Amino acid sequence: METLMYPGLDKRRLSKLNAQEVRLFITRTRTECQCCKHGWDASRETPVCCALKDGECCESRLSTRMVQSVHAVLRNALESAVREEIIPRNAAKLVKVPVPKCKVNRGLTVPQARLILKAAHEHRLSALYVLVLCLGLRRGEFLGLRWMDVDLDGAKLEVIQTLRRVEGRLQFVRPKTNDSERTVPLPSICVEALRAHRKQQFAERSDR
Repeated sequence: METLMYPGLDKRRLSKLNAQEVRLFITRTRTECQCCKHGWDASRETPVCCALKDGECCESRLSTRMVQSVHAVLRNALESAVREEIIPRNAAKLVKVPVPKCKVNRGLTVPQARLILKAAHEHRLSALYVLVLCLGLRRGEFLGLRWMDVDLDGAKLEVIQTLRRVEGRLQFVRPKTNDSERTVPLPSICVEALRAHRKQQFAERSDR
């Protein structure tokens, strides 16, 4: 139970694993060429890089996001061992990994938003496009909305559940934090779109 079967750590004993070894493992994972490591070029019918006699390495490395994920899996596995009192501390928590640099998203311009609304006007879910453009909720929050959460007369809605994938299955769950449960005011364009959408739903049910 104390042997860590984790690729790249060579069956290290959990009780002996330290932060330096984890740091070296993460550095190696981040810098090594995956093509060379797995022999991808050698398995090709016609090698193009490192398998050639005088070929150059293609330097196919993992992305910063993937390295972050590798570290997260290791950290979570060790944290489980700490909770089970198999090891006294989580060495991976002592190691920092680079985080992806995200570009600033300036969003849509007013003309672009109008073009989207015009294109989606005849769509069955046009009200959803209106809400997305006006409210800026998270995707799971939009998908978790119900009519009982919407007050059209009061021009507001309540975010009290979200649709998330839990253990491989989509489920409606409560937001992660108390601050995520909130009341959101509805602009008039959203109220009008939702009224039209509800009317359309009633019509569809009557036709069945």
